[in-house]
Amino acid sequence: MGMAGFPDWGRFTPECAAAELPRLLSEADAAVAALEASAPTTYEGLVWALDDATRDLYRTWGQVGHLTSVMNSDAWRKVEEDFQPQVVAFSLRVGQSQPLYRAAKEILAHTEGLSPVRVRILAKTVEAAELAGVG
Repeated sequence: MGMAGFPDWGRFTPECAAAELPRLLSEADAAVAALEASAPTTYEGLVWALDDATRDLYRTWGQVGHLTSVMNSDAWRKVEEDFQPQVVAFSLRVGQSQPLYRAAKEILAHTEGLSPVRVRILAKTVEAAELAGVG
């Protein structure tokens, strides 16, 4: 990481991304599975924990997409092509997770003490899962 959380773009190469993405996918999948097993009952325990579980993978994937668009090369295209199916499959798995959906619905059913913003985030989480075929 560079200054203020920005990536060190000069050292983020296609080879670096291709080496990191398998680890990031595996860690994110394990963290989401642990979260599902924990049956979270609080906003923080669900929304913040899910963000923590997926942040590094999604940040790195976003950087791959950015570099593919601004420095389009065979090497960056190959990284994107090689890993896009796995990242999409992971995103679908999270979005269609029955345990996470049930947790969000349960937390949404007891909103006392939650700000309107948090209630909206939970409602959008439930709605997205239902649109993805969950429920």
